[in-house]
Amino acid sequence: FVLEMLGVYEEALVQYDELDALFTQFILNSNLGETPSWLTQFQSPLDSWDGLCLSSGVNLKERSKIENNSVSILQFRNYLFSRQCAMLLFANKPSEVAERTLPFLHNCIRELSLLDVTYPQGAVACWVFLSCIEILHTCENYTESNHVEQYSRYTAGIWAYARQK
Repeated sequence: FVLEMLGVYEEALVQYDELDALFTQFILNSNLGETPSWLTQFQSPLDSWDGLCLSSGVNLKERSKIENNSVSILQFRNYLFSRQCAMLLFANKPSEVAERTLPFLHNCIRELSLLDVTYPQGAVACWVFLSCIEILHTCENYTESNHVEQYSRYTAGIWAYARQK
C-alpha cells in the first residue's frame, strides 16, 4: 500500500502479486495438512458474493474488514485483485488486466472448494458474471486501437465465461 501511495506502481504490483501467490500457497498447504488458525476465518459460509469493483479506487470498507479479520475469501480476493488491476491500469496495461481475469476467477473457485466454503446455489456463478462484466466494462474504456487489439485476445474468453454462468 505504501508503494502505491508513493506512485511506484510497478513495485506495488510486485508486492500484491507476491501476497497473492503466498496466500494461494497457504491455502494449498492447508489442504495437505493442518489449517493455520488465521486461515479458518476464510472457511465461513459466504453471505455476500459481490463482484469485482474497479471503478471506485481503494475500497476502504473492504480494507477495514481485512484489518478486522472479518472478510470472506471472495471479499479478500476481490480486494487484492482490484489492487493488482489498479496498478496495471495506472501502468496503462488493460490487456494484462484482461489476461489475468480468467486465471483469477478459476483460482478463486478452486480456493472455495479447497477451503470447503459453503454458499447458496448460484452465488459463485453470480460473482463470476458480475466480475466478468466489470473487467469487460473497464477494458472498454481503453479505446485506442493498440489497446483494443491487445485486450480483445482475452475478452472473448471472458465474455464466453460470463455467458456460461
